[in-house]
Amino acid sequence: MQVVPNIRRTPEGDSPRSSTSDETNKVSPTADDASLRDIIPTRPAPHGNDRYGAQNDWRRNPDHRHLLRLGATDSDTFRGIALRYRDEYQVPARNIHSDGAQEVDYNKRDDWRTNPVERAAVEGMMKLMPTAKADTYAHLTSKDRLDITAHGSKQGPTSYSADRLAEKLAALGLREIGIIKLQSCHVGAADYPKKLCGALTARGIKVGYISAPKAYLMGAASNHRLVVNGALIPRIGDSRFKVVKGNLNVRFAGTRYT
Repeated sequence: MQVVPNIRRTPEGDSPRSSTSDETNKVSPTADDASLRDIIPTRPAPHGNDRYGAQNDWRRNPDHRHLLRLGATDSDTFRGIALRYRDEYQVPARNIHSDGAQEVDYNKRDDWRTNPVERAAVEGMMKLMPTAKADTYAHLTSKDRLDITAHGSKQGPTSYSADRLAEKLAALGLREIGIIKLQSCHVGAADYPKKLCGALTARGIKVGYISAPKAYLMGAASNHRLVVNGALIPRIGDSRFKVVKGNLNVRFAGTRYT
C-alpha cells in the first residue's frame, strides 16, 4: 500500500482534501490505542447483535478475517491500518500478523533501537503484528479471508513476486482460503492477481478469489477502500478492483465474490 502524498485525514463522510504541508496520512507512532480510536473513525461491527448469523464466514464472523503485513517500511502508517482493521471488523488480535521483515530489519539497524521515536514505532508494530509462524494459516478454510497489506505497484506488493508470495503463504501453512485481498496500490492494474492464482494452484493451495486495487489505495479515515487515480479522483464500480476467480468453487452472496 502506498501513502497518497499530500492527503490529510478528513472527518467521516467528507471528501479527501489536499494539503500544502508535508503532513501525510500517518498515525503517530507514539499514540496509544485510545487516541488512535479518536483519530480513526470506526463503523459498527458488521455482525451487529448477531455474532455469527446465518453466514458463518468472513462476512459475519470476525474470527474468519485475517491480516498479514508484508515488508519493513513505514511502521506508523501500517500500525494505523492494522488498528483500523482490528477495530472496524472486531478482528481478534491472534489473526493479525506480519511476514517478519520488520523484526529482521529492526535487529539489523542500530538507529531503530537508539532513536526513541523509531523504536516506539517499530516495537509497537511488532507487538500489534507479530511474525507469522509455520502453522499460522494451516487451519484456514473456504470460509476465511486474508487481507495482505503492503506498499505495492503493478509488479505486486512490496518485493514479493507472485511465486515468492505463494511460497511464503505455503510456508505459513496455507492450504485453503476463500478470499485473498491484496491491499496494495496498483497491484490489480496488471496481471499479478492471475499470476498469484497460478502460483498458489501450482502449490496445491485452494483459493476462491483474489482481489486487488487497480490504482492508488488510499488509507483515508472514512473509507480505507477508497481507490483513486493520479489526480486523486475516486474510482467507482468495476474500475476499483480486479477480481480473479480461483480454483475453489465458492460464492459469497452480496459481495463482489460471486
